[in-house]
Amino acid sequence: MKLSGNRFSKKNLFYSAPTKVHVKADAPRPSPLMRFIAWFWRNFLKICTLLGFMIIASAVLSSLYMRMTMPKGGIELPSKMVLQMTLKGTLPEKPQKDPVLAALGISKPSLYEITTALKQAKDDPKIKAFVLEIQPGSYAPPQLTELREAILDFKTSEKPLYVYAPSYEVTSSGLSGYYIASIFDEIWMQPVGMLSLTGFHTEQPYLKELMDWFGVKANVFKRKEYKNAMDSVTRSDMSPEEREAMQTLLGDMHDKISKEISASRGIAENIFESYVNVGILTDQEALEAKLVDRLGYGDELVHELNKRLGGTDDEMIPYISLEQYITFNTHGIISPLQILSKMAKEKLGYTEKPHGEIALIFAQGPITQYEPPNHGFDMGQPAVIAADKVAEYIYNAAHSEQIKTIVLRIDSPGGSPQASETIRRALIKAKEEGKRVVISMGYMCASGGYWIASAGDHIFANSMTITGSIGVVGAKFDMSGFWDKVMVNWEALNTAQNADLFSVSTPLSEAGRERYQEMMDTIYSAFINRVAEGRNLSYSTADELAGGRVWSGMRAQQNKLVDDIGDLNAALEWAAKDLGHETVNDAGVIIVPSPRAGLDALLSLLGVSVGRISATSQQIGDIHAALENSPAAEFITLGKQVQQYQKGINTYSPIRVE
Repeated sequence: MKLSGNRFSKKNLFYSAPTKVHVKADAPRPSPLMRFIAWFWRNFLKICTLLGFMIIASAVLSSLYMRMTMPKGGIELPSKMVLQMTLKGTLPEKPQKDPVLAALGISKPSLYEITTALKQAKDDPKIKAFVLEIQPGSYAPPQLTELREAILDFKTSEKPLYVYAPSYEVTSSGLSGYYIASIFDEIWMQPVGMLSLTGFHTEQPYLKELMDWFGVKANVFKRKEYKNAMDSVTRSDMSPEEREAMQTLLGDMHDKISKEISASRGIAENIFESYVNVGILTDQEALEAKLVDRLGYGDELVHELNKRLGGTDDEMIPYISLEQYITFNTHGIISPLQILSKMAKEKLGYTEKPHGEIALIFAQGPITQYEPPNHGFDMGQPAVIAADKVAEYIYNAAHSEQIKTIVLRIDSPGGSPQASETIRRALIKAKEEGKRVVISMGYMCASGGYWIASAGDHIFANSMTITGSIGVVGAKFDMSGFWDKVMVNWEALNTAQNADLFSVSTPLSEAGRERYQEMMDTIYSAFINRVAEGRNLSYSTADELAGGRVWSGMRAQQNKLVDDIGDLNAALEWAAKDLGHETVNDAGVIIVPSPRAGLDALLSLLGVSVGRISATSQQIGDIHAALENSPAAEFITLGKQVQQYQKGINTYSPIRVE
């Protein structure tokens, strides 16, 4: 069939002919802003289509490259590996069967895929240990039971099992998260962390009085008395039948989980129940109760396990993520884009730059433990200081031979004490690696910001910087009075004394108040100890300067909380002279991570990270040209390096300090 040129000129995937519009000669011309909005809207779908096409094309080209360069026997994994899993968010039920998405690492493994992989890993001679990190999430108890059984089955292999979390207070139910952790050989928690064992709590609003006030009547038909789906709009309180059913249901789950945790930890059931009624245990309380085995940091766990498995500081045992392991077992490859990412890092991120001894890291915003999900695509500056990412940047700089000093610029009102401690620990490790740490305070470096800053060798602040605020604050809001005013009644059921500790619909009990006070005392004491240690002060002196009081940079210097008054340039100049250079240019400054733009941001969306520690403009230009002009040719050129990269999978850290 003959196709005329007109059939192509009208419309295709990336182009559509503009619609002819007749405009009167005297019609007002739209403003530049309106013209831009109109242009953007016309091209938005095309841009989305183009991005989608590029993602799929990259995956297909990567797969072709893998097939072309892969030896006949397939990819070979290292002979010794640690299987690492991060439990976060939810546990999907339905497996993702799309191999492209699986290879890209976009899809999340299902519960079935996880349990199947653990069965395979149990008998896999290359898997020498299993490490689990628990992050925030909402996990259904039946799903956790299945996962727990799979881990117990893996445990019969007698391979080491380690579990780690900065704090075990991040799951939907304290019992649920600890239910998984309790079966591991060693339970690790970061110092200053908290162990939540609040039991089960459920609450339901009843709106009948509000409905009556609005004149709304619900005609509900049900079979029979236990069918309570519409009770919230037909009743003012919980029916006896619902109370009986729900209390029995929660009680059954609570009893099963409590008994199994007690058995796993070798603790009498009545003793464990007493901890559950306490609700939240501080780090030392959890350690003394033998509910936690070690108070330590992720890097300590890595090195201890590495030593146990026969590794050395020069040859660390590599880690393979559960997602990579599943992809390998299912499709015979490790994610092509992850391999390409490692190649890009070799070409850009970890190639020694001939000039640059100072790493400059920026930390701006409230401090949180984890980076919010953005699918790898950074749209402007992040809104938070994510401890998992900032600590990674610090560790990367600490392990770079060319970097001699780390300058950390902090502009933060504070945030999570556990997250602050994660970043502080990274700075301490950098100092142990022989790096100097210089802190530059921005507009504000208060509370958790100062917790981090206290680890610096030398601290700079502007004379008007707001700093200090060395204290801790927490709150539980009680909205019961509000609900009374709007005629909404909440009914709650608990399986432990403090199960409703974090509910905003119930008043704070005396037992709950005591727990809050204990947490405040523990964190405050840890804060003072770190300030005293970092600033070479006595505990009493640090306590006198604390109390939650804010200081100007000028007064902070007078009180020895800050060393010098100066801006970021002053901090960089001090760092350069400390290294024996006359100027900052002589020392060289490398921003960590390297700023990304254009194609770099697109590569980030594809899971390829470039420019970690340093990259010359020539190097960036080289890889841009290669990827833009001939991606397949670049893949094949780099194909001979595939095997060596397979041996370096996730060698950085199994724990996402990240």
